[in-house]
Amino acid sequence: MTQMITRRRLRIAMALFAAAMLPLGVAPAVTYAAVVPVVTAIAVGYGHTCALTTGEGAKCWGYGLHGALGTGTATTSLTPVGVAGLTSGTIAIAASNFYNCSLSTAGGVQCWGWNRSGQLGNGTRITSLTPVDVLGLATGVSAVSAGGAHACALTSGGGVKCWGNNGVGQLGDGTKASYNSTPVEVSGMASGATAIAAGGGHTCVLTTGRGVICWGYNADGQLGNGSIAWSSLPVAVSGLPSGVAAIAAGGSHTCALTSSGGVKCWGFNSGGQLGNGTTARSSTPVDVAGLTSGVSAIAAGNNYTCALTIGGGVRCWGSNNFLGQLGNGKTINSSTPVNVVGLTSGVAAISAGYSHTCALMNRGGVKCWGYNGYGQLGNGTRTNSKVPVDVDFATHQTIALRASESAGTIVPGTAVTFSATVRPLGPSGERATVRFEIYRLDAGVWRLAARRDVAADATGRASLRWTFVTTGSRYVRAQALANAAYAASRWSPRINYTVG
Repeated sequence: MTQMITRRRLRIAMALFAAAMLPLGVAPAVTYAAVVPVVTAIAVGYGHTCALTTGEGAKCWGYGLHGALGTGTATTSLTPVGVAGLTSGTIAIAASNFYNCSLSTAGGVQCWGWNRSGQLGNGTRITSLTPVDVLGLATGVSAVSAGGAHACALTSGGGVKCWGNNGVGQLGDGTKASYNSTPVEVSGMASGATAIAAGGGHTCVLTTGRGVICWGYNADGQLGNGSIAWSSLPVAVSGLPSGVAAIAAGGSHTCALTSSGGVKCWGFNSGGQLGNGTTARSSTPVDVAGLTSGVSAIAAGNNYTCALTIGGGVRCWGSNNFLGQLGNGKTINSSTPVNVVGLTSGVAAISAGYSHTCALMNRGGVKCWGYNGYGQLGNGTRTNSKVPVDVDFATHQTIALRASESAGTIVPGTAVTFSATVRPLGPSGERATVRFEIYRLDAGVWRLAARRDVAADATGRASLRWTFVTTGSRYVRAQALANAAYAASRWSPRINYTVG
């Protein structure tokens, strides 16, 4: 799916101080919000998501199969993890089916992940768990777009080159070879292009004259030329010789943002992704209902579409797959635009994938919604969400709690030493603080009996010695508090005792 890229330099919010009211006269501990990187661009793929951040480069999260996260492993992650080797110097990113491509400040392209059809562009069909260079594109590229199993680059001279799967002519070089693992020039497109959008099996470009041309698979009319015949050569979209500001390609449909801020779509429409109130496909552009003006950006997913308004709000339409990718709190399809809950303003960019959607906020945070079976919403869970949830970019600490006495029954007066080990180790002057809590069972209700905050040493270890005097049931747990470097850990598993 084509990715809507927005580059902004945004200031980082100052950490907030918070003090909690504690029972039993325990003095409150000052905690700090961990520093979270500001996000400058987002890209949504099949079951994963990627983002560019200030100072920390590229991060991805979700389904890690085939190395889609770029970490050097095929491990899935429910929160953002760094892409190996892309810590700086990356200005754009595109995501699709188990693979991604990035654009460097030098105008070079790198890709990683699945490579069955040569979509990494490095001359092989070998999957890569980390970014590899696209051959012949070390410089001179101004934009990159990732389709189903093919990718395309826009050169600084307005030319277009594509690589990967070509079974339906989506590379645009006049052939239908099964694949090409290195970039080929699109026929007749050595210059004159200003934007590119790679879809499931087709590709489109915006020309210098503000017209749209497309090529590739066309069984559903996604080329927009009034036919359903495939074309391995570029063809003009009917009725759009000029007046277009941006384009977006989905699984089997395409959309255009007009210069007046309206949206037109064409192609497959089983879920209502053309937005014209029907589910009938169209081989020529149709107007999206209620969006004849006021739109600043568009994003096309597999069978749905979203628009960013000039006021910073988001509206989506099409398939909702019972998964909630339209973000309106429901799980039914809509053939006309609906408002995304809570996103009436404050959004800087949007990106749509197979069954989840993400928005880049003006302040640099990211919210996602829809399917989350692989953790692609980035909030640390696998729970689907019909409304936007915040992506957790903070680096969380982990904690392990051990005790000198095994869980179980102990006699009154027993002194137990609890040792908590925290990782990762904080920088100098920012060592972890561990909060120990002891609960007692009182009339069938667990109540907080004591809370102690203990500074960890240079090895990340904090200890508390506690004597259990009165009889009854108790449990102990521990948490590493947030500091200026890292977010708080989860609470440790409980250690349970019966005193008596």
